[in-house]
Parts: sequence; structure tokens; C-alpha cells
Amino acid sequence: MASRLNLLNISVFMIVGILTCSIAMTDASAAPHSSDDISLSNTMERTTSVLYSYDWEGDWQGWFVDDEVWDVGIPTSGPGIAHGGEWCAATNLDGNYGNNSDSRLISPYMDLPADPDADQIWLRFWHASDMEGGDSGDYGVVQVSCDGEPWEDLPNSTVTWNGGNVWGQALHDLSAYAGCSVRVAFRFYSNSYATGSGWYIDDVSIEEGNIPPNNPEDFDGTPPWHHWQDKHTWSITGGIWEIGEPGAGPGAAHSSPNCAGTILSGNYPIYSTARLNSPEYPLPPTPLGEELWLLFRQSCSFEGGDGGDYGRVEISCDGGPWETLSGSTVRYHGANTWGLAAYDLSAYAGCTVQVSYFMTSNSYAGGPGWYLDDVGIQEGRPTFRGSPEGFETGTGGWSTRNGVWQIGEPTSGPSAAFEGVSCQQRPDTMKL
Repeated sequence: MASRLNLLNISVFMIVGILTCSIAMTDASAAPHSSDDISLSNTMERTTSVLYSYDWEGDWQGWFVDDEVWDVGIPTSGPGIAHGGEWCAATNLDGNYGNNSDSRLISPYMDLPADPDADQIWLRFWHASDMEGGDSGDYGVVQVSCDGEPWEDLPNSTVTWNGGNVWGQALHDLSAYAGCSVRVAFRFYSNSYATGSGWYIDDVSIEEGNIPPNNPEDFDGTPPWHHWQDKHTWSITGGIWEIGEPGAGPGAAHSSPNCAGTILSGNYPIYSTARLNSPEYPLPPTPLGEELWLLFRQSCSFEGGDGGDYGRVEISCDGGPWETLSGSTVRYHGANTWGLAAYDLSAYAGCTVQVSYFMTSNSYAGGPGWYLDDVGIQEGRPTFRGSPEGFETGTGGWSTRNGVWQIGEPTSGPSAAFEGVSCQQRPDTMKL
């Protein structure tokens, strides 16, 4: 187990990694805010309308396959139920898919508007997966054909590994296809080795309009996936990630009742690779203090070791490839405690960014995994509260890496802080 307690001292240096900061909301002369009282806001209006929708309730609804494998009906394997209603599409509704498959589930032609609302068109669907893993293993990918032209893979749409057979939402930008008559395909490929229950698809829609993010995103609402269904749209690739009340890991959300986690009711599966992807955040080209920060609460506990399971934070700028944020990898057993993390995104000023929480597991033991809450992006200058630090009103610009460290009133060790009530402590036994 390895864990660090870090201090951000902006007057001398910046630690690149998991940072915690306070935010001056106006300018450098403003009084610093407590890192436990960060105020974020978003005022963009949500305006979307559904152009096409498919749920496969009772029939194929114009979809077809270019080879056997795909079927529509009531699932008894994989997730065991459809996402909405009773029917869904799947590579096998009642067992594992076969080896040496290469098949597409293909939509009818759909005419997309040349001038869509807010200049945006979206493909939204729900999916669950469980595939024989590995970089050269089985996979699924979402494809689009415009006006009968060859199939094109949508960026960041590939699904691999074991997804835990949990339903999650996916969202892909089709704005580049405005004015086209398109077909969408879910292409599934399997090699000659082991198989799994496969890929399940439900509630597919094409929508036009603006889908802004919640900032911050606390994943709360009724039902638990409220913000996903209400167009504040996070999405998953590869399964595993869920939203709701955690029954494992930290045992409770940081801000109750809900959070995001890699299987909320127990350990994540082996041979897993999955992403939790944020909505798009348009970042200002000239932010306050010329600084932008990604802030979130996290709790983690992985099967440890440098070669073990891990998570990392990645970012995409203007639809480009995912880039790993330096120092963002989390691994090891993290004691399932909540901590505040912050990353400097100032280099992405002027970009429209997506943030992705990428998690992968190997063939050994699993663990409670990675839990996230209260995610947001803020502009402003980090400030350090002062010296000496008594930890009486929060983290004050300190941060944890890989969990374990906590702030609060100790009930073990010395059983009392040196001064005041609170201190930093590594064991789990602490009043928070």
C-alpha cells in the first residue's frame, strides 16, 4: 500500500498529480474559499428533441443484421432484463456468443437535419457487456454510414473486456453527419478463444439540440440516473460504472444519496476495462486568473501493486483522442475513504473538453473499486489557506493520493489532535 499527503503551495511550486485547492472566485485579491466549500455553477439551458427512437418492443422496428449473431427479444442472460420494457437487442439473448463472429446490427436509414438545433446531433443508447478481454480480444464498436458510403467507426466507441453486465448510457456526437441520410451499426467481433455473454443494446435514439453538463455533478436525483436521463449526460464505455447509492466501497456517497462507482453493490469483476465519460464542457479561452481546475471527490480500493488494477483520469479536447492527465493514476488499497482531488486544466483553455474516468482490472482478485462524486470544473486561482495548518475547517489545500489519509477527529492512535479537534490521520477509524 502506498499513500501520499500532499500540499499545494502556489507561491513556490505546483505538484502535478492529485491536488486539492481552494478557489478565489473573482481575482487574486479575493479571500480564499475553504476547499470544502467550493461553489460551482452552470447556467446553460437544456434543449433537445428526439428525431428517431427504437426500443425493439415486439419486433425489429426496421433494424437488420448482415450476419447471424444479433437477435432481439427478452434477455435471460447478460443483464437478465432489458433496460426499458421487456425487449432489447443482443448478441445472444439466452447464453454466450460464439467464436469467430463478425456481425453488425444495422439501423434503418435516418435523415438528419442539415441545420440542427444548436448545431448538435446526438446518438444516445443504453448498453451492457461481457466479452472475452484483452487488447486483441473480442470487441464491439459503433459505426455510421453517410449516404451509403463505407462504415466509419465513431471515436471512443469501442467496447472490450468484461463490463459486469450492468446497463449504462452511451452518448456520441453525430453533428458532423448533419444533412446526411445515415445508418448506425453496432459491429461485434469475436476471435477463436473464450467467449462471454456479449453485448446488449436498448433504447436507441437520435436527438438534436444542446446537452450541457451539470457543474458540479453530484449524481443525485430521482431515479438515481436522473441526471443521465435528464440530458445532463454522462455516459459509459464498457460497462461496470453505475450511479446510485453505494452498498460497498465507502458505503455512502460523499454528498448523499448517490454517487458513481465501479459496481455499487460489491467488487468489480476481473478482466474489465471501462470508462465513465463526462458531458462536454466548453472552457473559457481567458479564465479568471488564467487557471482552470477539475475538482471531484473520490474513494478507491483496488487489487494493488504496480502491475495490478488501476484507474486514471483522461481528457479529450475538441473531440480529439483521450490524453492521460499527468499523475492521475490511482491504485492500491485506498481504505475506501472520500478525498478531494483537483487537476490543473489551464492548458485546455478555449477547448470543449470531455473528462473520462478510465478503469482496468487484470486476471487476479478484484476489489471495491473507484467511487466518484461532486465533479465539476472551476476557473480561478488556487490559494493556500495559511501556516500553521490545524485542519479545523477542512483540507486547506492538502490532498491525498490513493486514499487512506483522512481529516477529522481521531479515535485511535493519540485519540486526540495536538491542538483543536482535527488532524490528519492514516487509519480508517476517525470521526468525519
